[in-house]
Amino acid sequence: MGDAEQPSFRWRKKLYNMVGNKFNQLQIIVPIIARHILQTKGKASCDYVEPFCGSGVVFTNLLMYLLETKRVGKTSKVSAKLNLNMKISDANPFIIDFWNTVLNRSDIELMLKWIKKLVKRYMNGKTEQQKNKIYNDMREEFNSNAVRLSKPVVRAAYFVVLMKLCYGSYPRFNKQGLFNNPPGHRKVESVNNIIDVNALMNIHELLTDRKLHESVGVKLNITFTWSDVRSTVKRVVPTSSATTFVVYMDPPYTDSAELYGKNEEITAETDWSVMYLVESCKKQKRKTPNILVSNCDGYYNRYCKYRLQIRIKNKQNTHHRQRIEVLVSNKSLGPEKVVDCE
Repeated sequence: MGDAEQPSFRWRKKLYNMVGNKFNQLQIIVPIIARHILQTKGKASCDYVEPFCGSGVVFTNLLMYLLETKRVGKTSKVSAKLNLNMKISDANPFIIDFWNTVLNRSDIELMLKWIKKLVKRYMNGKTEQQKNKIYNDMREEFNSNAVRLSKPVVRAAYFVVLMKLCYGSYPRFNKQGLFNNPPGHRKVESVNNIIDVNALMNIHELLTDRKLHESVGVKLNITFTWSDVRSTVKRVVPTSSATTFVVYMDPPYTDSAELYGKNEEITAETDWSVMYLVESCKKQKRKTPNILVSNCDGYYNRYCKYRLQIRIKNKQNTHHRQRIEVLVSNKSLGPEKVVDCE
């Protein structure tokens, strides 16, 4: 990050669970992405694209990291003004419903009212059998047109509640796009058992507080779009005129593709997207975007020859003390080849 000091803060945890979320890798991934964004001297603009929003833990912490980096680096090149366009998308429409809700305070308040209503209804069940029936009824409502065609705020509330109450607290959809996770056994007494309201409001401020952004020379424009990865990259390439173009992709593990209602080869979709990003920019005689892809284990070597192995220590699982993930890129990831994190 040049002569700027490294920001020091606690990483923000995810607001909801998603399989494969990168919370325990933020200390590795976020500084690398930030370095790509802040590489331009002087006034700069950057299009940051994240086609797999998932839990949202990467882009929210990236924004916080960038703001703090700019704050502590006011005497360095990173203090220059930055126009940052964050284009976040996901193939799961309910994830996008949730994040569009987070952008508007009145929508958040309405969503919390709906969550409170659903929690109260769930608590009316006195036995586990009654609670399971209430959960199944809410799941059926969520899968019906009555909810699917209602306001995004209502869909977001149902989605957040069902995610917390379902087995494993991870969303799962079948090929028809219907939420099909069975009930879990959750002790729920208030809205805060479903979602951390303080953390939710903090992220709302992070995304929308212009005074905070402008105080460190950042002009932020953030959009959330329901879109698959192919459609996302096709849309963003022709419209990008920024001096820096950064794409971070964290596709679902191939064995958890049912979270998106698909069992197709998502890695192939991501591979096509990497190829499209590079080749289309080449045809338009534009600077090649900085591309980073997680979980791919070197699959994209044709374009992304730089590879960083991330060894993750697991203190809780005695049978699997360590797992390996891989970050690859078409630009340098730094001198290290292997890094450890917990």
